[in-house]
Amino acid sequence: MSFMKRTKTPPKKKPSHSPNGRGGHDFIPWLSNIVSTPGVCGGVPRIIRTRIPVWTLERMRQLGVSESEILRSFPTLRAVDLVQAWSYVDLHRDEIEQQIRENEED
Repeated sequence: MSFMKRTKTPPKKKPSHSPNGRGGHDFIPWLSNIVSTPGVCGGVPRIIRTRIPVWTLERMRQLGVSESEILRSFPTLRAVDLVQAWSYVDLHRDEIEQQIRENEED
C-alpha cells in the first residue's frame, strides 16, 4: 500500500477587484452592495442595482441631509446601502473627496 503525501490546497485567491468583484479595489464581503462597473456612472463606486454614486451620498451627508431624507430621495435605496456607503467612504476617503471635487467643478 502506498501512502501519498497530503498537501494543503492553496487558498483561493480573492479577486483584486471592487467589493463585488468588478473594479479596482480589494474584495470586502461586507461592502458587497458597493460596485464599480466600467461605463456605468463613469466607473466610480456606486450602490448596486442603481446608478447612485457613493460620492453623491457622501456629499449629501456632508451638506447635512439626514439618512431618512436620503432614503426618501432615493426610494430604491435601503438602509444597509447607506451603512455600506459610509463604510466605503471611511476606507476610501481620499478617492471619494476627489470625486466630489471633480463633480462640483462641472
